[in-house]
Amino acid sequence: MSQGNRLTWLHAYDLAAGLKARLEFCCEKIEIVGSLRRLAPDCGDIELLVLPVLQESLLEGVPGVSTLDLVVNELVEKGELIRANKGAVAKKFYLPQLKAQGINFPVEICVSTPDRWAIEVAIKTGPAKFSEKLVTRRCEGGFLPSDCCIQEGWQVWQDDKRLFFPDETAFIEFCLGEWVPPVQRITLVSPQKMRPPLTLAEIDPEKALCFTGHRPKNLLRYPDFESKAKIILKTVVERAYRQGYRFFISGGALGIDQWAAQVVVDMRSLDEYKDLRLIIARPFPDQAAEWATAQQAYFEWLCAQADLVVDVNPDPYHPSKMHSRNRWMVDHSKSAVGIYDDRPTGGTANCVKYAMSKIPILIIDPAAMVTQPAGNIEAHWRFPASGDSEIGRRVAVRV
Repeated sequence: MSQGNRLTWLHAYDLAAGLKARLEFCCEKIEIVGSLRRLAPDCGDIELLVLPVLQESLLEGVPGVSTLDLVVNELVEKGELIRANKGAVAKKFYLPQLKAQGINFPVEICVSTPDRWAIEVAIKTGPAKFSEKLVTRRCEGGFLPSDCCIQEGWQVWQDDKRLFFPDETAFIEFCLGEWVPPVQRITLVSPQKMRPPLTLAEIDPEKALCFTGHRPKNLLRYPDFESKAKIILKTVVERAYRQGYRFFISGGALGIDQWAAQVVVDMRSLDEYKDLRLIIARPFPDQAAEWATAQQAYFEWLCAQADLVVDVNPDPYHPSKMHSRNRWMVDHSKSAVGIYDDRPTGGTANCVKYAMSKIPILIIDPAAMVTQPAGNIEAHWRFPASGDSEIGRRVAVRV
């Protein structure tokens, strides 16, 4: 999904992660930096900072050859990258699959050195105003201690002594006194751009709706289900918004929970729905610990977009904590939406049963979403009102 020459975070991250995986073996270090690392909602480019592996030269006095250059040249020759320049330090490319769609989305591969790595990761992560303050002395309005200066090659000097930092954390703590995660750095330079924080006390259960549904592995039997589910979820949120709902609670699990949260994030960017609030209720803080790397990164991004993240229980994992998270969501909602196929056991089944005993719930049959022809969605589902006598009734939805 693109917006002009910009891509959504998820689309851009998938491309960046794929390229990073291709290059990792020829790099001592490689880091996705820029807006992707800051978990920005959309991105205008991919930036990779790399520390290449150098093949030792057979000739004395002759520098080694960068394995990275050989691999990148091979990708260019195969048509997997389109070269935009031949810079020695910053190499710029375009991705052919996007270029074919008329999307000029640059990929920049920046070469670092061991002594510059920690500082360059921080500088290239940004945002620009934050990076500018990192290299500006405090006496001049920046973050760098006033007795320090930055010299050519990102060298930090304190009086007549050059300082070295083992990693980005050490450099950030040196400048700011504490570690600041990339996603929070914009708040130090542009606080007016951030949404006002939401507290638990501000959630009005009379205006809250929660989601539940199956994990992707339980939806494999339904072809092209994710795209169709998001259409339905968008319609549900639109309808609920018109009925006065403003708080939308997701359990953060893979599948329906995350798709619903993504829909809320996307709609919230529109002026018409700018007062939507997303709450992610995690069963425990380390919910994503056993997920794949890309899934963990996406969940981190999703939590960064949420107006409030609630940890219902402390670490570590225990099955009962999933159920208590589900009960928490229902107990803080006026209504619920479940995409559920009647299987008698499992987390979704337990959540649906608990919701049916407490609040109105709209149950959507996954099979109906993929087997019935497209039509007027609103003519085929009913959002139950509080006190409805048919709470829990299955509703067939057509897309």
